[in-house]
Amino acid sequence: GYHFMSTIRPKGGFDAPSSVTMRFDEQGVPVSADWQKFGETTTTARYELSNGVIAVTARAGDSPEEKQSIELAEGSILSGPAVGSDYFIYKAAPLSPGETKTFQSMTFGYPSWKVESTEVSMKRLPDVELKRRDGTRVTSRTHRYEYDVAGLGAFSVRTWTDERGVV
Repeated sequence: GYHFMSTIRPKGGFDAPSSVTMRFDEQGVPVSADWQKFGETTTTARYELSNGVIAVTARAGDSPEEKQSIELAEGSILSGPAVGSDYFIYKAAPLSPGETKTFQSMTFGYPSWKVESTEVSMKRLPDVELKRRDGTRVTSRTHRYEYDVAGLGAFSVRTWTDERGVV
């Protein structure tokens, strides 16, 4: 399987620093995740996926534990709070250049630990050739996806991946 780990340190004060670890099976299907948000109070959350259900246990500081259970809708994708985890979205929703797909993204980590569903439009843009530091040239896949995040507004993200799909 795969482990994806990231520490997020946003600039500009719109959000507090956080860390996420996401675990996927050999096919790139999400299995579990851990998320922490650091600030005046540290919030921790554990996400377990089984039989199409996301079970979440969270705690903010010394507050009582909170729980959430939400069904992972058919055709939806679990998305964490770090762009690098998009590698798994591209595996789950492969597109050809010029193709667009709209799907439900089950997100967590922004703006809170709770899993929320949001509609995402992802488009595969034309491939481009990029030059690596060592001078070799590679064909890069370019994706753009757009979505709204509760409390934060509209996002538009463009990523370039190498021939393996790595962001």
